[in-house]
Parts: sequence; C-alpha cells; structure tokens
Amino acid sequence: MIERIYITNLVDDSVDMEHPNILAKHGLALFIEVYFNEKEKINILMDTGPSPDVILHNAKEMNIDIKKIDIIVISHAHYDHTGGIIEILKQINKKVLIIMHPNCLNLKFAEKPYLRYIGIPFKISEIEEAGGIPLLSRKPVKITPEIIVSGEIERINEYEKVEGFLTLKDYEIIKDNLLEDQALFLKMNDKGLVIITGCAHSGIINTIEYSKKITGLNKIYAILGGFHLINANEERIKATINELKRINPEKIMPCHCTGQKAIIEFIKNFKDKCIPIQAGKSIEL
Repeated sequence: MIERIYITNLVDDSVDMEHPNILAKHGLALFIEVYFNEKEKINILMDTGPSPDVILHNAKEMNIDIKKIDIIVISHAHYDHTGGIIEILKQINKKVLIIMHPNCLNLKFAEKPYLRYIGIPFKISEIEEAGGIPLLSRKPVKITPEIIVSGEIERINEYEKVEGFLTLKDYEIIKDNLLEDQALFLKMNDKGLVIITGCAHSGIINTIEYSKKITGLNKIYAILGGFHLINANEERIKATINELKRINPEKIMPCHCTGQKAIIEFIKNFKDKCIPIQAGKSIEL
C-alpha cells in the first residue's frame, strides 16, 4: 500500500506567495511522488501545462528533476494541460508511457469568445518521436494496484454539465462532452482515497462517486486539482459544497480552473480542511 504521497504544483494560474521566483500561466502540471516504502517509489507527472518554458523553469526552481518522471498521465486534451509534453519528453530522454483517452486525439474547440482550437498542439507522431508511448484507453488503467487512472467517468449528476466546448465528428462540428476527462485515484493505507483531477470536466462529485465504484473504497481522504467551477453559477457551487459535506473528505485542495468564487465558498464552508494550492506549493499526504 501507499505510505506517503508528495505533490508539487509545477504549473498553475497563480503562484504561491512563498515562492516569488515561480512563474504563473493558465494551465496545470502536477508532479506526484508516490512512496510505497523508503526504497520503492514512482514519479508521475499529471499534465504538462500550456508550454515548456513555465514547467521547466518552475521544476528547476523547485529542485524537481524532470528526468526522474516514470509515467505521464494526461487528464484531457486541452492545450493548457498538454503544451509542455514534447519538451518534457526530450528532457526525460527515455521511453515514457503516456496514459490518455483516445478522444484526446480528436480536434477540440472553444465556442467563446469565438471559435478557436484548444486541443493538443502536437500530432501523435510528434509525441512518439519525442519518446512518448501513448497508451490510449477508455477504461481504467492500473499503474499499480494502488494507483488507478480512471478512464471515462460516469456522469450521474444533472447539475454537473459540460458547456462551451466543441469537437469535430464526421466533418460536423458538434458539442464536446469531454468524455476523455479522467482523474487519478490513489489508495493510501488506512487513510482512504486520494483523488487528483486535471479540470474535473466530468464534475468533481461525479469523479468522487466514480472513484468509489472503481476502487471499492468509500472513505475519501483528499481531493486535489482543478474542479472547473470558474464559470459555475451559485446553485452549482452550493450543490457541490453540499455534496462535499456529505462525502466529508479530510482535505480539499483546489487549484487552476476551480475559480476564486468557488474557492472562497469552500474556505467559508470547510475552514482548515480547504487548502488552495498554487504553482510552487508542495503538499505531503
């Protein structure tokens, strides 16, 4: 079982005030060190930020050795989570498994303020040439028995809707429900589940409920990542908070696309349980 998890936020929209040399940029990249014991560990990079300059600069400032990345998980196909991937692979300089949903290869567009491309800024052939080995799966992928990439997340809550995104299918532009959105589930000894999201486009509550189904565990220790509530109305934020109170995780660590309005409400409702994380901040679980 997992004894300890150490998570460093390498790229985010804002910077931790204790680290003035860290750069901020819209996007997310999390360096996750998972310790099974003092000798066994695995290093996972979840997402790569929007561009290589920020993640490489911040990794150097935080004394994170990119070459020690063992595996990369892509939460979904948007550029702000995938733009650094080629340079990261070049820095690693070895073959690295990249777990992603096959829909990540589809064309992705934003609807507002005008139609624009927001998908992965590279071809799959470029990723492979740089050393990436794409593992394309709709189903859950077990990195180890204790570390699971969710695959497609079931959508059961009506209020957790995906809006404003488009994709191309059969030469027709259609609504994109971002079925590729996935999360990372980690089983921590007797503490419970740690859930790490990129943007939680599937809905953070949907993601939590799916984690229980996939792992068979009901105790949620921590949730960390983007919760995509930045444009959510008060009703959705309130519904999310009510559900989180029912689920009762010990730690709630929002960042990236969660949005300041939602984060302020989380702090009001969860007090010290809510720990916002910005670029440059590290958390030990």
